[in-house]
Amino acid sequence: MALMKDAQGNLLGFRPDGMYLKLSGEDRLRQVFAIKGDKVSKYVSPANILKKANAIGFNYDGLKELLARGHKTIHVVIGKRPSIKLSIQSILDNKEFLWFKEQGFERQIFWKLDEA
Repeated sequence: MALMKDAQGNLLGFRPDGMYLKLSGEDRLRQVFAIKGDKVSKYVSPANILKKANAIGFNYDGLKELLARGHKTIHVVIGKRPSIKLSIQSILDNKEFLWFKEQGFERQIFWKLDEA
């Protein structure tokens, strides 16, 4: 798996089934996006919704890389709800950052659910 390093020292890489993140300081890989054919998807547990803003987080560098590789949309599944199809460019254009200034965190952007 070819890995790309972000400004925080985290590593992003692709496998046939998706994009993975290895946070600096951790040994395990986390799947941030699933990829099956041309379809990109992200599962979000209802517990991981940013309640105060009613928003879901995306790995910023991962979205930019997906777009650079020709992916235009992402299917978001929240719990057992039907999937929401979002434009990756729209997420990037209408983003709100939540920035952790500690090593070992990913740069995330948040998409408000009422915009879906």
